[in-house]
Parts: sequence; C-alpha cells; structure tokens
Amino acid sequence: MNKEYTNEVNSGLKMQRWTPFTIWRWTSLFLVSYGAGHAVLVVIAGQALKLQTRSLLIPYLLLLCCGFIGGSLIYWARQSYERPRTGAIKFALAIFLFMNLYMGLLLLSAVKSDILSGSNALNGYAPYILSASVLGSLVVYVMARRRLEAINQSATENGEKRGTDGGWQRR
Repeated sequence: MNKEYTNEVNSGLKMQRWTPFTIWRWTSLFLVSYGAGHAVLVVIAGQALKLQTRSLLIPYLLLLCCGFIGGSLIYWARQSYERPRTGAIKFALAIFLFMNLYMGLLLLSAVKSDILSGSNALNGYAPYILSASVLGSLVVYVMARRRLEAINQSATENGEKRGTDGGWQRR
C-alpha cells in the first residue's frame, strides 16, 4: 500500500491521501531494483568466467526484458488480491510464466556465451525448467492463498473494504 502524505494548509492537520499504484509506477520500481541486481550478477558472472563485457550485454538486456514482462505479470496478479482464490491463481500463473522465461533466457545466454553446448542445455537442463516452474508456482499458490485469505479476513473483521485504487478504506 503506497501512501502520500500531504499537509492541509487551512487547518494545519496532516491528512493521508492514497496515490494510485499504476502499472508504470510498479514496473519502473520493479525494473530499477531488478536491473541493478542483475547488473551486479552479470558483472560477477563475467569476472568469474572471464567473459568480455560486450558479450554480456545481450544476456543482460534479455534478462531486463524478462524483468519487464515479470513485473507486468505480477502487477496483473496484484489486481485480484481482494479475491483470494483468483488472486492466488493469477499470482501462481505469473510466477510460472516468469520462471519459465527467466530460466529459458539463462540457458539461452549460457549457450550464446559458449558456457554450455546446445545439446547439453537441451538434454541436461531444459527438462528441469518445467518441473521447477510447476513446483514453484504450486508453492506460491498455497502461500499467496493463505496470505490473501488472512488479510481479507482481518480487513473484514475491522470493517474495511478494498478500494478501487487498491488501498484499504473504512466502511
């Protein structure tokens, strides 16, 4: 929940006002942290494997595009949080797609950087991508469903309802 604090000039009281959490705001915040973290990861991998910086640019850009897609999918899933079952399904689906894309891009980057051969990537690593994604999304579904049900139950007991901008409001 994102709040912006403003001062009321006439009465001198501080009021809280909800700021809408748009897809551009969510994606930009996600991409800044995601991009910085992956820049560090790519630099460390390049130093450890003694790869040139230019050869790491394409894998980094691919991972950055993956982050944009993943951030958009997670934002899409966040819109259903007031309905625990639907929200958990959407969140698990977003994680499933994000994990498949991310691990596939890691394999592609390893093949393009000559770290792995194409046949080794397809036969040795690719079969595990789907099973790991399924397992990960099932775990995410269970955890998200429990958390969303607990949040909605406590909000209902406190007399709150979910607003149209994603924030909780008193009834």
